[in-house]
Amino acid sequence: DLHSFPTRRSSDLTSVRGDLKLAFTKITKLPEGLKVGGTLDLSNTEITKLPEGLEVGEDLKLAFTKINKLPEDLEVKGSLNLSGTEITELPAGLKVGGNLNLNTEITELPEGLKVGGTLNLSNLGITKISEGLEVGGTLDLSNTEITELPEGLEVGAELDLINTEIKIGRAHV
Repeated sequence: DLHSFPTRRSSDLTSVRGDLKLAFTKITKLPEGLKVGGTLDLSNTEITKLPEGLEVGEDLKLAFTKINKLPEDLEVKGSLNLSGTEITELPAGLKVGGNLNLNTEITELPEGLKVGGTLNLSNLGITKISEGLEVGGTLDLSNTEITELPEGLEVGAELDLINTEIKIGRAHV
């Protein structure tokens, strides 16, 4: 299959120590258990599914792909860019070491989501944040439909609630 990676035999390569840059290619499939030590850039490709066991040591760029679901066991040590994807939900317990850029049709965040950097949800259709959300950097909820903060919310930097209906009563902001 000419649209699989690598182009010769899929079994040849399951590990790349540095970055794997495949943006704007015709790739449609990656090998199961692929490990990328650096950034994996799949932006603007025809790929529709990520393989099980995928490990990314730095950033995972999925902007403007046809991916609609992330693997349950996905852990990204850097930032995760999902802008313009067809993803409507995130797996429970997702861990992102850097920033999480959604800009998708997601309306709820899963339980146990951990983001080491910034989580910008401003102007999105997000209506609910589940318990156990941890954000190491800024959490921007401005201009969202969110009406309450969940129990156990942890934010390491700024919490932006501009133009929301959130009432701060018993919350520790």
